[in-house]
Amino acid sequence: NFQHWAIAMTTNLGTIDCILHAALGASLLYLAFAIGMKTFTAPLLKYGVAIVGLVKFAMSTLSIYPIYSILNLKTCNDC
Repeated sequence: NFQHWAIAMTTNLGTIDCILHAALGASLLYLAFAIGMKTFTAPLLKYGVAIVGLVKFAMSTLSIYPIYSILNLKTCNDC
């Protein structure tokens, strides 16, 4: 049901959480592509970490964290 999906995807991240998610996402992307560690030479690990980093960064951009929606938590004052 589309209406249920729209209700579940409401804003629930505050400013500090958004900053932390963006920093973690950027750090994971940096680890995956820029640092050149031997640990991240395996394609599965490298691209897995990159995908997690992109998802974290996207969640911070949209101010949505699905686990908070499941647990009915909000870290923002005005949402």
